[in-house]
Amino acid sequence: SYDSIELSKKIKKAYPKTYIVLGGYTASYFDEEILKRFEFIDGIIRGDGERPIVALIKAATKEKALTKVPNLTWREGNRIVRNRLSYVATQKDLDRLSFTNFRLLKNCQTYIRYFGFLPFFAKSFSKEANSLMFSYRSPTLPLFIGRGCLANCTYCGGGKEAQEYINGRKEPLFRSQERVLESIREAREYGYETVLMDFHPSSQSDDYYIKLFQMIREERIDMECLFGCFSLPSKEFAEEFRKTFPGRRSAIWLSPESGVEMVRKKIGGFFYTNGQIIEVLGNLN
Repeated sequence: SYDSIELSKKIKKAYPKTYIVLGGYTASYFDEEILKRFEFIDGIIRGDGERPIVALIKAATKEKALTKVPNLTWREGNRIVRNRLSYVATQKDLDRLSFTNFRLLKNCQTYIRYFGFLPFFAKSFSKEANSLMFSYRSPTLPLFIGRGCLANCTYCGGGKEAQEYINGRKEPLFRSQERVLESIREAREYGYETVLMDFHPSSQSDDYYIKLFQMIREERIDMECLFGCFSLPSKEFAEEFRKTFPGRRSAIWLSPESGVEMVRKKIGGFFYTNGQIIEVLGNLN
């Protein structure tokens, strides 16, 4: 947040007529406070921004009133105006978008080559040492699959209630497997070797991924995968994952959060017992 605000301040100073708009979870929640404190921020799009940002550009370039831009919080003189949160992306909206159109990104190969996923950061090592020792050192694409959640973990600002309050989203939303497969195919063509899948909002998600994995194998796409499981994966899921991503860097991550069941039950929305974890670890092994 600090970097975004400081950069916005410098841009406005250098180019006073530039309209600066923010978005995302933090900006959506603190929209009024941000506009009151920082006069160089002109607007904030709350929640999903695909259609609102297009509407904002059209309104700004054609000098139309900003009152009709959905999800927009903006400044009218000294008054803060909050337009209605009327846009929530649907599967149809997400399926018509491309999240892997790298032709739009200047120097895209530089980003692809130098972004290798770093699962954790050791404070006792330098940045260079962390990158050398703990990075997967494989061009890794954080693959966009969906939005939303069914749980309300105490440590997360993106749970079910937060999603509904901030974004107006009441349940998880997935892109179609066909469109996700297209993104994987395009990523491979541009040189990505690994995909990161970190969207597993319920145990029912396994069926979605099992079908996706089968489609990947049918196309003979050779990639590795890092998969973050919110809940425990089924034995069938693990087997399909192994067949689809046999590479040595492929991995399934589990996040029990605590070794104490009582603590895990209180803080998390995806509860499972230690016995269930041991059984799943046996399946994965």
